[in-house]
Amino acid sequence: MTEEACIPHSFGNRLLWQTTLDGWLRLLKDYEKAEPSDPDLAYWYGERPLTGLLGTAAWLAGGWSLEEFGAERKGKSGRVRQGRGDLRFGTGDAVSIVEAKICWAIDELPQSLKAARKQLRKLVTAGQDGQPVSVCYVVPCYGRRTRRDVGEVALTKLQDRLKKEGMATAKHFAAIQGIEDEREGLIYPGVLLVAREEAWPAEQASAGLTAAGVLS
Repeated sequence: MTEEACIPHSFGNRLLWQTTLDGWLRLLKDYEKAEPSDPDLAYWYGERPLTGLLGTAAWLAGGWSLEEFGAERKGKSGRVRQGRGDLRFGTGDAVSIVEAKICWAIDELPQSLKAARKQLRKLVTAGQDGQPVSVCYVVPCYGRRTRRDVGEVALTKLQDRLKKEGMATAKHFAAIQGIEDEREGLIYPGVLLVAREEAWPAEQASAGLTAAGVLS
């Protein structure tokens, strides 16, 4: 299956994530068809455009979102400084706070999720409650002589494994033929969004500091 969003029953704000990821997949397809004479892939352009589409999907699903929102965190020296969060979205009482990363190889996923979690847990001020979620966009690239189904099989196997580990996922394979980067001589068959639910640090949760923002 080329398009598939899978949200475990145990995942917090499950309905919010299901409708948002379903919309995110539709937007990826729509973008590929936007210019028939010059088709393009949204996931070529990195983390920010993919997060923008995730926020747009939340609005289209009847919710709301805000990218690059102001937030505070504590640095290594212990000083609090102003920064920005990646994405905050929700509907009704369901609110999620996202720190997003991108990796260009499947084996980079654990480190990318770890980096996102580290950013989430540096929260020091609170607004409304929210669910902290680490997100990584996995966009593996291969040599031009590699068959595109090699990447598709690899992403499908990764999605199957992560579903068993309780992570939310959304998989998209390019529908267009031109998935090669002529400059780099690489092909990019698709993207897998991986979302892992996190927990706020105990001392912050006990003080009610659960959702002011996430800093980049």
